[in-house]
Amino acid sequence: MPNFRVAPDGALLERVAEFTFEDKDRVQKLYQRDRDGYANAIAKLVQTLATSAKIVGKDGPANTVSSGKLKKRLLTAGRLEYLPFFDDERRKKLEEPANEWLIENWDKICSELIDPNSQAESAMIGHLGREFHLFFLQEDSQWSSANYSTSKIFELPKGVLRSLVRPIKELGKEYGVPFKKGQLASWVSQVVTSHFRIFAEYWQYLGNESGDEYMPAFTRSSLRFLSKDSRYGQIETLVMPFVALAAIKKVKNRGDLVERVVEWCDKDGKAIVSGLDDLQTAFRREGEVDQKQRADATQAVLKSKHSRAGVITLNLLKLGLSISKKYIDFEAAKNVADFGVSKSYRWLWQIRDPDVHTHWREELKRLLDR
Repeated sequence: MPNFRVAPDGALLERVAEFTFEDKDRVQKLYQRDRDGYANAIAKLVQTLATSAKIVGKDGPANTVSSGKLKKRLLTAGRLEYLPFFDDERRKKLEEPANEWLIENWDKICSELIDPNSQAESAMIGHLGREFHLFFLQEDSQWSSANYSTSKIFELPKGVLRSLVRPIKELGKEYGVPFKKGQLASWVSQVVTSHFRIFAEYWQYLGNESGDEYMPAFTRSSLRFLSKDSRYGQIETLVMPFVALAAIKKVKNRGDLVERVVEWCDKDGKAIVSGLDDLQTAFRREGEVDQKQRADATQAVLKSKHSRAGVITLNLLKLGLSISKKYIDFEAAKNVADFGVSKSYRWLWQIRDPDVHTHWREELKRLLDR
């Protein structure tokens, strides 16, 4: 599988860490604030671990107590390596170029934050809800606002600011937090500026310097105006959500997330990971027409509502009917061969799920109680 390393956002790792190690009451509260952010973060990290890739991050103390625990578990599992890119001195040199990138792209970011067809607004509201618990309620003794921008705060359009401030104001009422005049608007602007300035550092320099695959948090990956080629192949991208779902089903308790997923990759899921690697390798060697056929066939298996045996039977019946009418249904014949004989697709049947995204959220809900 991947011969490169994955560099997740700190915000992504912190969500996974909280889901894994925080007590039941707190994690359910945080998850309620930012369902999409947590579901997205956990999916991305589980996909990474389940496909045997390594993670890179910063050496030194973690930003939160639970993040420190996650780093230790990843190190013990042999899945974490440190990268100089994240060192404080190196990051300071990138702050000014990051601000320049923000100047160029700020209007586009703000447009998405108010676009009803974009997920950016709901993703940022979820992020601000989590930050509220850290900044105003100070629920983590290790967390610091040191990463907040102080030298340059970008102004949010009034409509964007209103939509982001409103749900946080409601949180303040719920928890009895008094805000001074203008305090909340200033804080929201500072958080949004800081969040996308750090993103600009990663987006522009991380992969270019280290050759690692940058894995953004949901707030950043939801920006539709940005696109960058991933080092994951088309087949890998298609199959990985199903791999992650198979792996997380082996997790009985949240606190064992890293160990159980890595164990699945090394044992129960070994043939699946190997099969995915072989399938992607075969895909790379094919022409455009054959690649499309292989991708369609892969998706057909993964989304099939019928078992492998059921699909073979249906195609045999279809083939038999065509022969009785004195013609041969070559598509049915090919499907029998592919599904019944070819090893390329056999392992896919083990992870097929026509409603993978719904079942992913159900698995997270199950683990929230454990």
